[in-house]
Amino acid sequence: MKADFLPNDKNQLKIANFDTLPFVDFLFRMALSTRQKMWTKNSLDSEGAYSLSCEILSTIRQMYELNADPESTNYAWNKGIDIVLQSLFKDGNLKRFSIEASVELETLMSIIRGCEYLGMLPFAKAKLIQDDLG
Repeated sequence: MKADFLPNDKNQLKIANFDTLPFVDFLFRMALSTRQKMWTKNSLDSEGAYSLSCEILSTIRQMYELNADPESTNYAWNKGIDIVLQSLFKDGNLKRFSIEASVELETLMSIIRGCEYLGMLPFAKAKLIQDDLG
């Protein structure tokens, strides 16, 4: 039986290439799939789905932050995640990805402390609706 909650096509991911970290790849794909389904009408309950994705991303964040010391047993996790995160900020990738893969970008940025949804979103643009000003 195939797990239908994970994106199964490697080409679906435009940014996050965690090929060298299969466990991180599995967790990230689960969080991304959950967040993608949150925005569809026939989806999971969005509050529960968002909470689930936050916990998954919190696990990845802990793997990243707690293994920053090169002497750490799992330093490869930190290094692999860091390479993917650094690729966001090279050669205008942030702007391009915000257009091409906004949900994936938002999910990936959530790994960085302070960049969770509705936190610091360096790629987001504010939109003001005049009618709501009362």
